[in-house]
Amino acid sequence: MKILKAYKNGFGATLGQLRLVTVAYLFLLLPVLLLAFSYHSAFSEAMDSFIMPGRLLKGFDFTAFTELIKIYGDKITASYTYAYWLVVFYFFVSLFVTAGIIFSLKNPERKGNLVSVVTGGSRYFWRFLKLKFYFFIVNLIIVAIIYLPPGMFYFFKYSGTGNERTAFFFFLPVVIFHILVMIFVFTINNYTKFILVFDDTRKVLRSIWAATKFVSGKFFGTYGLAVLLFVVPVIVIILYRNLSGSLQMTSGLMILLAFVVQQFFVWLRVSFKVWFLAGQLEYFKMYHQETEHH
Repeated sequence: MKILKAYKNGFGATLGQLRLVTVAYLFLLLPVLLLAFSYHSAFSEAMDSFIMPGRLLKGFDFTAFTELIKIYGDKITASYTYAYWLVVFYFFVSLFVTAGIIFSLKNPERKGNLVSVVTGGSRYFWRFLKLKFYFFIVNLIIVAIIYLPPGMFYFFKYSGTGNERTAFFFFLPVVIFHILVMIFVFTINNYTKFILVFDDTRKVLRSIWAATKFVSGKFFGTYGLAVLLFVVPVIVIILYRNLSGSLQMTSGLMILLAFVVQQFFVWLRVSFKVWFLAGQLEYFKMYHQETEHH
């Protein structure tokens, strides 16, 4: 199957581009650290002293969110406000790095070095930024279509009588459907990036249309591969959460160990990003090369 072949080839391409993973990790390290420091103080103070975390994990009673915002909403809001520009900074850096990754994967002879990432990032950054703007509009429309009708129905049906439990079960299927739709949209977004890089075109809207036809025409392949590429990262995230929760900050050595584990996890996340793009790129190249031959 082409899905499994692309999955395997993407993994092999990632192993062959570990320098690319490390370069991308170093690019993202600074904004990640700044974000971590900005959020940590207020949010950890709220969560550490709050009586709800244990109940959230062992028996969600559908009132936790209300109580958390009621008691610590000001501190959390202040933390988010402070970190706003850092989030914007991370967004631009991440977009630049993504362009550099795809360019380096397209040109493996460049060995995924710093020059390759910078060259690709600077060459395709503005095209990717324009693409991000278009998909931001698309996402707003999707959110309105998916949530507005059930939201209005919920408001008229449960106005004055609804609670968190009612809202949770009412909107859970809607959220699941939204996630499934977003995987499809996210897939189109990535294949549009491949077209922009492979064809070296500045026609973003035309590339979006071409990617939409490609993903829709090969729906089970593109969508199935995207879901498959999510499996290992989700498993690793669960393992990391269990491991980080078991580390007790009782000494300088344990703090250092926790930092090393955290940074290794960040490096793994970048490697998963490269693997995700490499796997989808391998699938795209299979059909792109067939088209060129014909």
